[in-house]
Amino acid sequence: MTKENRELIHLDYKHKITLSKETYHWGKLRILRHGNSYTCIIHPAHFDAIQKEENFKDEQGYIWQSKIEDGLVYLRNKTDNFTVPLAQLQ
Repeated sequence: MTKENRELIHLDYKHKITLSKETYHWGKLRILRHGNSYTCIIHPAHFDAIQKEENFKDEQGYIWQSKIEDGLVYLRNKTDNFTVPLAQLQ
């Protein structure tokens, strides 16, 4: 598997929240990071679940709840959470 493209977006400098998008032949991989604290890895099937506001289990084994409201995606796993503009995730 070769990485075709990579994009890094700083969503919040103060809290060190970044979104990394990597394009492979099988689809786009999105990685949300909150500094060194926690990460949410979003495969294409997970992104489909987010768009349907369904829970999904990432490759780390964490179950994320997803909700979309006013153009914002809310992802929550126990005490870890992300708020990301839907336009940025796409």
